[in-house]
Amino acid sequence: MAVLTVPSTASSREQSFNSAEGFLFANGRISAFASTNALTAGVIYEFLMGVNPGDVITGVSLFCETAASGSAPTLVKAGLSSTGGVMLAQSSDLKASAFAATGVATLTTASYTVPAGTTALYADVLIVGAWSVTQPKFTNLLPPSNTSFGTFPNSGFAPVQQSAGSQTDLPANASGIPSFTSAQNRLYFCGIS
Repeated sequence: MAVLTVPSTASSREQSFNSAEGFLFANGRISAFASTNALTAGVIYEFLMGVNPGDVITGVSLFCETAASGSAPTLVKAGLSSTGGVMLAQSSDLKASAFAATGVATLTTASYTVPAGTTALYADVLIVGAWSVTQPKFTNLLPPSNTSFGTFPNSGFAPVQQSAGSQTDLPANASGIPSFTSAQNRLYFCGIS
């Protein structure tokens, strides 16, 4: 019988479940996300992630329901940004390998160690251009009554937000990120590892 060993940093059942799925944190359980949709090209999507000081993050994951096919788009990148709007770390261009298969698709970022005092950050994903045949589709969920997710009342942070269109790259590390709108009507599954 296989035994699952959960790292001692896991302090809750939810953290234990995330560890079992291979994530430091995920914004939900994959099975709870029932819809699929493509991400809009040229839009930076941000997903709020809970973190602990000392966590080392090396990837951002989405759950790909429909694999991409055909010639690759112009750019595919993932990154991490602070809740204060500063780019912290990012991947190189991953267009050659991103979303070629269904299932958990992890975009490897530069290694980032969460500093003391930080308990949340955003995982960022940007696709510029399109695949020539099939666009990847990702699991997501809709809020009640197809309204929007808004922000959490205690923190003011949005669980998902997106930039205006026409972005051509993620901002350089330590740079400010574009303005975001928090009233989104789709929350895509996202995890960090």
